[in-house]
Amino acid sequence: MVVKGLYEANFGKKIEFVYPHLTKTISLTSNECALNCAHCNKQWLKGMYSPSEINFNAKSILLSGGCDFNGRVPLKENLELIRKLSTKSTLIAHSGLVKDEDIEKIAPYIISASFSFIGDNTTIKEVYGLEKEVDDFIESYLTLKKYVKVFPHITIGIHGGKIKGEKHSLSILKSLGTDAVVFNVFIPTPNTVYHDKEPPKVKETFEIIKHARLELPNIPLYLGCMRPKGEYRGELDEQVVGVVNRIVLPSSSAKKKAEILNYEIIKLEECCIL
Repeated sequence: MVVKGLYEANFGKKIEFVYPHLTKTISLTSNECALNCAHCNKQWLKGMYSPSEINFNAKSILLSGGCDFNGRVPLKENLELIRKLSTKSTLIAHSGLVKDEDIEKIAPYIISASFSFIGDNTTIKEVYGLEKEVDDFIESYLTLKKYVKVFPHITIGIHGGKIKGEKHSLSILKSLGTDAVVFNVFIPTPNTVYHDKEPPKVKETFEIIKHARLELPNIPLYLGCMRPKGEYRGELDEQVVGVVNRIVLPSSSAKKKAEILNYEIIKLEECCIL
C-alpha cells in the first residue's frame, strides 16, 4: 500500500494509542450555547464539567464550552479562572473563532489549542448557523497560530453525514501550514436536527484521511475521540493504522493490525493535542 509506505518512510514503524483519562474537559458556559448547531444542539456540553465542578486536580484540562452568536467561546472572560487552573494543571483550549484580544491574555496559560476548521461556506451557515465564511475561520486560525500551537480539527461528514469541504480544508491547511491535523467523524446525536442522519460511509471517511496523508506526508495525523462506535469504529480504526500517527481510544481491531504490522505501540494518557 503506497500510503503505508509513505507513512513508515516518514514516521517509522510505530503508532500512538491515546487513552485520555488524565485530561478533564470543562465547559466554561456549563450547558449553554447560543448556536444550537445542527449536529450538537448543546448535547455534547452535557458530558463536560461545569466551572462549579472543578474542585479536582487533573493533570491536564481542556477548556471548552458553548459559543456566542459570533462563534466565540468565552476564554478571555474567564481569565482569572484560567490563571488559577494553570497553577495546578496543564491547560489546553478549544477556542472557537477568535480575535487577538480573545487569545493574547490567556495564551501564557495554555499549551495548545484545538480549532474546528470548516472549509465550506454552506456548512458554516447550515450546520453552525453562523453568518461567517471560510475566510473568518482562516483569520481565526492564523490569529491562534501567532500565540499558541494549534491543532486544527476536521470533522468528516459534519454536514449531516455529507462529505462537503473536507478536502478544501486540507488544501487550505497545507497552504497555511500546520503542526498536525485531527480528524473526527460525524456522530448522529439524539435531540439534534441531524439525529436521523447517517455518518459518512467508512470508505468515504478513510478516503479523506488517506488523501490527507498523501497531501501532507510529513505532518502528523490523528484520529480523534469523536467518531461512531461499534462496527464502524472497528472497521475505520483498522484501516487507518499505517496512515495516522495517533488513534484516540482505539478499537481492538486497530491493536491487532498494529501487532500484525509489527509496529511499536506507544500509549499516551492525555488529550491527543498534548
